[in-house]
Amino acid sequence: MKKIKLIIIFTLGILVGFFSWQLKTQINASTRPIIREGKLDVEQLINSISDTLDTKNLNLIDTKYERFETVYDILQDNYYDTEKLDDVSMIEKAVKAFVDAIDDPYTVYMDSAQNSGFMGELK
Repeated sequence: MKKIKLIIIFTLGILVGFFSWQLKTQINASTRPIIREGKLDVEQLINSISDTLDTKNLNLIDTKYERFETVYDILQDNYYDTEKLDDVSMIEKAVKAFVDAIDDPYTVYMDSAQNSGFMGELK
């Protein structure tokens, strides 16, 4: 009887250890840095967002942003003046273009500086 209890406790310990390791792996995967060496890691940003969202329920398909990613990759790999490529600025302008494409005067995108100024004016 004592031997069976020890086997059960040992087995439960192994299972708890395994699930704890899996949980730690998932947490580490979801908290990888998005900005490395002062540059935005767009692939990591997209992966982080994909991991957070349930894309099946949102009816998003992987190819929805494929053109955006392709153009970004081509610029990163082939543009002659890489000093002009500012990831943060490029993403900001792309997001602004998405919002501007709606053509609604009441829907605007503000970057963090504009938003801070706007919030300051409201106070």
